[in-house]
Amino acid sequence: MNNSGLVSIIIYNHNSKIYFDNCFNAIQSQTYPEIETVFVDCASTDGSADYIREHYPKTKIFTYPLLENTYYA
Repeated sequence: MNNSGLVSIIIYNHNSKIYFDNCFNAIQSQTYPEIETVFVDCASTDGSADYIREHYPKTKIFTYPLLENTYYA
């Protein structure tokens, strides 16, 4: 099989730190050579973004505050 092109895996999060190790282990077990992981955090209060920075340093991280009467989809 000819593998070509970048695949981006985008993880949207709000206070789901307990699931990260299973999720990231599954991503890291993939054999496709060109994978990037993007982590989008929406105002988590459980230290999610810090955990990702420490344990999965190659992950691109975007953090957003939760604004009053605003929800992200």
